[in-house]
Amino acid sequence: MRLVNAIVAAWPAGRPLEYVHAPFAAAERPPSTDPRWYAPLRRLRLPDGTRFVAGVAHEDQPLDVQRRLVRRIDELVGARVGVSTSCGLGRRTPEAAERALARIRDLTCDA
Repeated sequence: MRLVNAIVAAWPAGRPLEYVHAPFAAAERPPSTDPRWYAPLRRLRLPDGTRFVAGVAHEDQPLDVQRRLVRRIDELVGARVGVSTSCGLGRRTPEAAERALARIRDLTCDA
């Protein structure tokens, strides 16, 4: 979160910072399930109105595990976060990309 906080600190005055995206997965590797991995989010300092987008959605990790991760990130950030994949979909097959988009939908719709 040092990098995010540094970006926020250096952001030009008068320019809105609408969101910050943080990847938590590495391409084909799903995000960690270790709660300690996410602990630095406690130190996140975002300006009012700036959304945090967690790049946690991964099509090859169980949905219930991912829901718990998103809830944990929400708690640490202190707000409901946006959800995305760790990076774009260009390196995925069309089928994997569709599953990733479905996962984002499943994580962002109230269950």
